[in-house]
Amino acid sequence: MLKRVAKLLCLPLLAALETLAAANIKEISHAEISPDGFKESVITWESQISLNYLLRINENCPRAAGGVAVDAGKHEIVIQARDLKPGKNEIRICLDERGAFNEIMTAIYREDSPPPAVSAMPEPQDWNGSDAILLNCTGCSGIYYKTESEKKYSGPIALPADGAKLSFYGLSAAGVRSVVQMFTYEPSEASKPWKNARTNLSPLVTSTLGGMRDVLPSGYGAMLSYEQGPDAMLSLTRAWYIPGLKAETGFVYLSKSGSHELLVPLNAGPLWEVAPFRRHAGRFFVAGMLGVAYISATAGNFSKSVVTTDAQLLGGYRLPWDVFALRIAARYSAYFDKSITLSGLGGEIGFEYILF
Repeated sequence: MLKRVAKLLCLPLLAALETLAAANIKEISHAEISPDGFKESVITWESQISLNYLLRINENCPRAAGGVAVDAGKHEIVIQARDLKPGKNEIRICLDERGAFNEIMTAIYREDSPPPAVSAMPEPQDWNGSDAILLNCTGCSGIYYKTESEKKYSGPIALPADGAKLSFYGLSAAGVRSVVQMFTYEPSEASKPWKNARTNLSPLVTSTLGGMRDVLPSGYGAMLSYEQGPDAMLSLTRAWYIPGLKAETGFVYLSKSGSHELLVPLNAGPLWEVAPFRRHAGRFFVAGMLGVAYISATAGNFSKSVVTTDAQLLGGYRLPWDVFALRIAARYSAYFDKSITLSGLGGEIGFEYILF
């Protein structure tokens, strides 16, 4: 009889112990929150049995039945920053299972300090296409960034050479989040590699200089060129002083009053390009070429053909779109015949196509 009475007296205690063991907090999304940063905190708690619960903030649990009924499993409670006082807040989940009352308690802090400030180095306008990105924060306990998925910042961020979208923010010890920064990193035109090969056809007009001007003052022609970028062969950061290669052939035809001259040059030399605008694909270029030229001259009954050396100096501007480009250039030419040097100055408009 005494054992039965003792067992009946112990039932409430056993029920309370069972409830205590059957519910616990699994996770808190933010133990410290602020209306200037994170505005809510999510408490995840778990119960192994069905029970009723109440939420109390900075209040003791009531000793009365009631509350929200939940089944066994995982549960979430959202705490708003506006429901918290500055400083420490005691959060109680009051449990009621078969008349046995218990509670599980945690603390959440509200901090109303200003949000931290974050910055990146270099900024997009100063990025050269290969530098790693460094993140800095004032008043942060951690920095988080995202390119493809969100990660906690732990060191320099390597971006792909063709650029990326980067977003990042800082989080203070009190859960205050900075303004989210969003940057798009693209290498400047000057730092983009020149790997492709291309060809271009440029019709031209020219005026002769010096003593030949009275005999053959002007002419016309066309040049077919092949150009190869240096970055296809060199593993270097793009620099304007590293030239590509230009090779060309074509013809120039000069004529006046029954006299005419045909020039067929074959030249090669370095080609430099400079991108003066950060986000504009147009480039200035200059090339210097040496080679040989076939010259055929006719004046009345006189006719002569020779092979001699020549030099070409070319400078202009190219405006690309897709795999094509429009080119405008000025050209100085000098053909070193044994008897006389024929030189000329002219202009050309060409059309370019990227081969690969």
